[in-house]
Amino acid sequence: MAGSKPIGLCCCGCGQPTPLATHTVSKRGQVRGQPIRFIQGHAIRFMHRGKKRSADTIAKDRAAKANAPRGPAHPCWKGGTTKGQGRIKQYVDLGRSNGNYVLRARFVAERMLGRPLRTNEHVHHKNGITDDDRPENLEVLTASAHSLHHAGTRRRDPVTGRWL
Repeated sequence: MAGSKPIGLCCCGCGQPTPLATHTVSKRGQVRGQPIRFIQGHAIRFMHRGKKRSADTIAKDRAAKANAPRGPAHPCWKGGTTKGQGRIKQYVDLGRSNGNYVLRARFVAERMLGRPLRTNEHVHHKNGITDDDRPENLEVLTASAHSLHHAGTRRRDPVTGRWL
C-alpha cells in the first residue's frame, strides 16, 4: 500500500510508536489491544498539514459564508429559541454570522422601555420564575439595586445550612 503508515507508529509523521488501546472506542476507530493511530495531541498536526488555500479560494469561502441563509431562511431552522440555565435566549437578526441570540427577558424589557438596556442594568423577574418573560413580571434595576434586592431575600435552610 503506497502512502500508508506502518501499524504502531503515529500517523502524524513523527514516527513515534503509539500505545495500545486500553478499550474499544468506535468513534475514534480504536480497538482494545490494537495500536492507536495518533499519540495524544498529534492528530491536529495531521489535519492541518499541507492544506494551503489560495487567496481566491479564501475569498470564495468568505463570500459563500456571507451569503449563506441565516435564521428562519436556513433549512435547519427550529424556531429561534434556546434554553439554558433557566434562561431563554431568542434569535434576533443583528447581521452577525454568530452571536445573534439575546436573553429574551432583556429583549422584552428593551421593547417595554423603547431603548436598549445599559450594561449596568439588570432585568429582575418579580415572581422568581426566570423563564416567565411577560412584561408585567419584569422590572429593570441597576446592578447594585438588583444585588441588594436579592441579598435581602437570601436565607439559609435551618436543617442543612445551605443558602436557598
